[in-house]
Amino acid sequence: MKKGVLYIFHGSRLRDSREEAIHFFNEVKASLPYEIQEISFLELAKPTIEEGFASCFAKGAAHIAVIPVLLLAAGHAKQDIPAILSTLQTNYPEAMISYGMPFGVDELMLEAVEDRIKRVLNRPKKSRMILIGRGSRDVEMQQDFLTIGRMLEERLEVPVTCCYLTAASPLFQDVVQSVPKMTEEEIIFVPYLLFTGLLLKGVQKEIEQLQRATNKKIMLTDHIGNHSAVKELLRVRVEEAFAARAENKYLKKETVL
Repeated sequence: MKKGVLYIFHGSRLRDSREEAIHFFNEVKASLPYEIQEISFLELAKPTIEEGFASCFAKGAAHIAVIPVLLLAAGHAKQDIPAILSTLQTNYPEAMISYGMPFGVDELMLEAVEDRIKRVLNRPKKSRMILIGRGSRDVEMQQDFLTIGRMLEERLEVPVTCCYLTAASPLFQDVVQSVPKMTEEEIIFVPYLLFTGLLLKGVQKEIEQLQRATNKKIMLTDHIGNHSAVKELLRVRVEEAFAARAENKYLKKETVL
């Protein structure tokens, strides 16, 4: 049975973000032994999930691992993508679909973020980290994000404040306004985002304004999508999907042959 892999990226209106995603895909693709591997986007870019799946099938893939290239499980991973896959399973009844898991809370993700922080961390005992997530109303996602923050705090022995760009509290903008009242001299903002994009551009602008408005040392780390540990974890997620070692609880049983 010929295997294929369909990667689902979020998508962005920003060209730089799309190009980063494509570069990321090409690097992971080159490191895996599957002849059929296609990229797709959930929104704001092409090819769509349906187009990417059709391409895998047209090239002869009978077993397709669908991998959400998403940081944490929230609405997209739990509802949006499974709904699309359910329709695709109906349209392609002869295809076997294995739905992989997002990156989630994993040692390799912590390794990537920790490395980003250590590159700029100068005075651990006088520093605070601000971990910035995209945000979601999904409670499980919020709990996972807080877990990542707590684990980073334990590993680096530096206090961590978690915040979100949208849909959850505390909001990034509110935390920025509270920085002058913080007792630490060094504030490190850590964008927990895979690629550049309009959200990250907004963060960079806010940080630049904050740097001019305070005498604290304000730093912004790089995002994490181009880190080798993140690429390694994506390869793991592909192999898990094919081996069924990590069953995706968000995909209904009847959508998988």
